[in-house]
Amino acid sequence: MVVTKGGDRMSYRLFALPLILVALVGLVSGAVFLSGTGAKCTFMKPGETKVFVLTIEQPETGTYIVTATSDGLTVTPQELTLYLEANESATRWIRVSAPVNVYDEYYTLDISIYDAETGDFVESEQYCFHVYKGVLASAAPDVVFGYKGVELREGKVLVTLYVTNLGRTTATATLDADYGNVTFERNPVVVKGYRTVEVKAEIPADEYLPEFVTFYAYVGDSEKKVTVRMPVTESSQPRIKLEIPARMTIDSPLETFAARITNEGETPVTVALSGKALPFGVGLYSDKVELEPGEAAIVTVYLTVDKVIRTGTFLSKVCVEDRYGAELVCKHIVLELTSEKKVEAQETATPTSYTVTITVENGAEEYSDVSVEVETPKGWSYEASPTTVDLEPYEVESITVTFTPAEDAVDGTAIVRLVTPDGTVIAQKTVALSKSALTGYATVGASSPLALIIAAIVIALIVALVIKKGKRAVEEEEEFEELTRKE
Repeated sequence: MVVTKGGDRMSYRLFALPLILVALVGLVSGAVFLSGTGAKCTFMKPGETKVFVLTIEQPETGTYIVTATSDGLTVTPQELTLYLEANESATRWIRVSAPVNVYDEYYTLDISIYDAETGDFVESEQYCFHVYKGVLASAAPDVVFGYKGVELREGKVLVTLYVTNLGRTTATATLDADYGNVTFERNPVVVKGYRTVEVKAEIPADEYLPEFVTFYAYVGDSEKKVTVRMPVTESSQPRIKLEIPARMTIDSPLETFAARITNEGETPVTVALSGKALPFGVGLYSDKVELEPGEAAIVTVYLTVDKVIRTGTFLSKVCVEDRYGAELVCKHIVLELTSEKKVEAQETATPTSYTVTITVENGAEEYSDVSVEVETPKGWSYEASPTTVDLEPYEVESITVTFTPAEDAVDGTAIVRLVTPDGTVIAQKTVALSKSALTGYATVGASSPLALIIAAIVIALIVALVIKKGKRAVEEEEEFEELTRKE
């Protein structure tokens, strides 16, 4: 098992054939989440709910069933069925709620995967949850470690580091660096819950100073690090200018925009763009570009959308990073993640029914188990295909509804709605239905389509008869004149 930790989330990768199961648990209060006997558990308050994010990847096409069970936690949903193409991944959310009337209990969450076609067991993993009404003193606080700035002053490099405690309990961080000649103004650093403490690190700016120094913060058995470029001289420090749009609207799975990067320094640089404070489910990246002093380049920036949780307007940052991942300059950008859906309908009619094909272009949000509900005028029946749909972000889905009238059907308007399991209508379309407009139900009358057809046929027969009689009269007259000449 590979455990990677970032911010307030810890991810677990369980490698299995033919599946890879990735479980991400949204943690709060600096709780540590590990699985297995004797490992630390996810800390929860009584009645608290956490979101368990499952991503399943597999190399072969197939249908899989994922079950989630617990010995005391409330899990929703308890079973998921996924159809995956080869090398495709799918992400689903499971809500885990702790019981209310407990003080100090341990529970397990079991995630199992089965092959839906054969019923064969594929893989499973068990996770531990500690529901505790008091403050969990043994839970190691989680921290964020970074730097706010670096400056060259009087032959010394001053780096401003910071430690932010994300938990309730006090954290003690021990600082270190991969370069020996570093002096911290205080070490270790004590940070109270939900507080941030800044620390100055001082390094002589002599001929031994490396281009980069990596700083470390150790809290319990966890390690945080940040790499900082050293300004050996003022002229050697990169000076980068970044130009980007002030706002971007995201309304497709992949959006692009152009960014201009200018190297205003005196040394060559290799840089790429990254995103900070992005909405969940949104990614930002670009290709690397090499810039000589004074050179500028236009870079294509890619914005990807996958499994977003919330739509709206977000203030994010686009940053220029060097080849070591150190930030050189950042600019703010407003990202508007739309949830608008486009609904179009195309109608066709047969002699006895209407068929309506409704095309829904989804927005950024994901919907599962959406029902197709139809409301019709009196006397009309319908058949919808499919009856339920799953809408991925910006996916286009087509739904066909056929309306057939009975003898007592009345003209009116039908309404086709897409409804989520909680009753929310996410899209709808109205369809005008008229039985008299269907030729298979037309009645004989002065203005009916059938009467017009019969009248046209009668007129055509009369015209043909007149033409035929006229032609025969001409032939008889020619025969009479011929006989007269012979006599």
